[in-house]
Amino acid sequence: MIQSTLPTWGRLTMLAVLALGLSSLSDLGAIAAPEAQLGQPVAALNQAMLTVNDMNILRQAEIPIALPTYIPEGFQVDYVEAFAPNPSGPGDGHGYLITYRQPQLSGTEAACFEIEASTGGFGGPVPERSQAINPPTFVQDASPPSYQIFWTETGDPDGPFPEPILFSDWIEGDGAFYRLSSRMTMRRYCNLLRPETARQILESFRYVD
Repeated sequence: MIQSTLPTWGRLTMLAVLALGLSSLSDLGAIAAPEAQLGQPVAALNQAMLTVNDMNILRQAEIPIALPTYIPEGFQVDYVEAFAPNPSGPGDGHGYLITYRQPQLSGTEAACFEIEASTGGFGGPVPERSQAINPPTFVQDASPPSYQIFWTETGDPDGPFPEPILFSDWIEGDGAFYRLSSRMTMRRYCNLLRPETARQILESFRYVD
């Protein structure tokens, strides 16, 4: 597994450089792939708040990269990871994980969400509340299946979801599946994303690589 460890100031610097054009990277002495190798417009990186280094990490998953083109104001990338199959554990597929969170808000936990991609390891129960969503534009089927977001705001100590949680169906793409979740990987460190906000983010997914 590979994790992005670029600090916040480094991310901001990299995003500023991207706004000026990829040619500026070499002027600053950074090492980056040429635009032809990147395979996606610089605008897509800015929209998803990712750096060139983050994209190189995501490519380790060896699957098409889908990213949200809408990120709510105030959220920042917190963590980027790619993973290979793990035959001895759950979620046994290629994939990646991107976590976003808001800065801490005056003594209370801020919201967070995760972008997940995988080629396998699905199934399991879902929370009781749900909302239908429109599939992202990369879903090409003329009659796509019905996709939903599921959540519980209270949790049930005696049920499969003892704490608040939110996640969408796995949306089938070209060679991989994608979803949005909240409090799946950062469960004890942030608040639940609002379902309507989750829907907006999920419907904005686009291929960038």
